[in-house]
Amino acid sequence: MKFRGSNLTVLSTLNLGSRFVDRIKKTAPAAKVFYSTDEQEIQNLIEGAQVVLGYRISREAFRNAKNLKWIHTPAAGADPLLFPEIVKSAVTVTCSRGIYGVPLAEHAFALILSFTRNLVQFGKDQSKCDWSGHVEITEDMEAYPRRCRVDELKGKTIGIVGLGNSGKEVAKRGKCFGMKVIAIESKRIKCPNYVDRLLAPNQLRYLLQNSDFVVICVPLTNATRNIIGEEELKIMKNTSYLINIARGPVVKENSLIKALKEGWIKGTGLDVFDQEPLSPESELYSLRNVIITPHMGGATPYLPDRVVESFCRNLTRFIRGKSLINVVHKSSLGKESGKLEK
Repeated sequence: MKFRGSNLTVLSTLNLGSRFVDRIKKTAPAAKVFYSTDEQEIQNLIEGAQVVLGYRISREAFRNAKNLKWIHTPAAGADPLLFPEIVKSAVTVTCSRGIYGVPLAEHAFALILSFTRNLVQFGKDQSKCDWSGHVEITEDMEAYPRRCRVDELKGKTIGIVGLGNSGKEVAKRGKCFGMKVIAIESKRIKCPNYVDRLLAPNQLRYLLQNSDFVVICVPLTNATRNIIGEEELKIMKNTSYLINIARGPVVKENSLIKALKEGWIKGTGLDVFDQEPLSPESELYSLRNVIITPHMGGATPYLPDRVVESFCRNLTRFIRGKSLINVVHKSSLGKESGKLEK
């Protein structure tokens, strides 16, 4: 279906501002473009909209969406949108997959380097003007390797669960650091030259056993929910780290806390959680071998422009009646990633 005239209405549940409205109008000059973050106003405006740009639409608002054809989410995944009414509808849902790879990969390595270079502890020492923990090599050459508080990445193995856009960017950076890179990908792709070994989903156990750093890069789907639990954490080395920059429910949080407290793994860096924001009562806050960031791995100053560009590329296709890109498989999310086995 084509929308070449003034019959196209775009509603954003994001606070766009005039610059981004102008960008959308440049793509669809005849379209009416509205934006609002007020729930009641959204419920009223959505009735006439064919297109919605936004993270979340309430069930109440969706019931008013009589003319809606397409929803585009600024996120790389669409899990907050996939309640039964949308899943069962004919509305197409697309996501902004592909715009987060660089910032998420950089964030993953910020977490990794924070552990290997002991930056959290050094930050605490700095605040106290305290150098007492520093070990000079001349003090005891024999004991120095055991007492040294920093490590190197060269020669370590990084295991990447999911070799999509973010996973590939993580892999490239791992190779630049001189690491051995192994990765799991469910889709049949040629092994990139920056990956030493490409694994099938049923080789998750091998990846966990052989990685010094395990980085979660898969989307949240029926197949990936809770794939890292107690059994998987026990398989990992007790010197290894788990880094999650994807979605919280991919990892069983209670099992992870147990693993950290009992020393099954050495530490974890988390940008995502089961429930967000993370409850103040969570034990993760108090564990010394945990680094937490508030789901901001992809949130650089360039994000709004990338989101609107992603949306406008699809809007051009929508206006011309072409198939959209980054379509979310609403009713069978497991098809997006394949089943990961132990």
